[in-house]
Amino acid sequence: MHDPKLFSQKFLFARLVVALFAVALGALPARAQPFAYVTNFDSDDVSVIDLASNTVVATIPVSGAGPFGIAVAPDGAFAYVTNRSTNNVLVIDVVSQTEVTTIPVDFNPSGIAITPDGAFAYVPDNSFGTVAVYATATNTPVAFVPVALRPLGIAITPNGGFAYVTQYLTT
Repeated sequence: MHDPKLFSQKFLFARLVVALFAVALGALPARAQPFAYVTNFDSDDVSVIDLASNTVVATIPVSGAGPFGIAVAPDGAFAYVTNRSTNNVLVIDVVSQTEVTTIPVDFNPSGIAITPDGAFAYVPDNSFGTVAVYATATNTPVAFVPVALRPLGIAITPNGGFAYVTQYLTT
């Protein structure tokens, strides 16, 4: 299991100018999954894409408007969706294809990444310049890591040793 304090000391920051995007593609975990999950900002749902046929096989409605970022747990059981309009993270059970819980956050969540062991979700806070760390077992915050202003996207290395955070509109 990762120690969030040690993990936060290993953050690397990629200073990228990124455009705001309307559709976010969830990163596949290290092991191959048969489906990809894509947020649909304008239609307030998540598309499930069969990777073998490259077709949409399901559409999962989500609460609130404008789902933004998405990440699938390494075991493939849950998809975590950030929602900027309602300031929360939605948890979707991928087997039942339903939203099972909502994690309230006090900020403007954007991207999201899950650690390789599935123990933590890292959520950039675009308003306050932090990355919130949530324990996925309890869906509660365990740390807030200060980063540069306006973090937007995040990716965690396959070994869980580093997280890369992009910034929106840097100078």
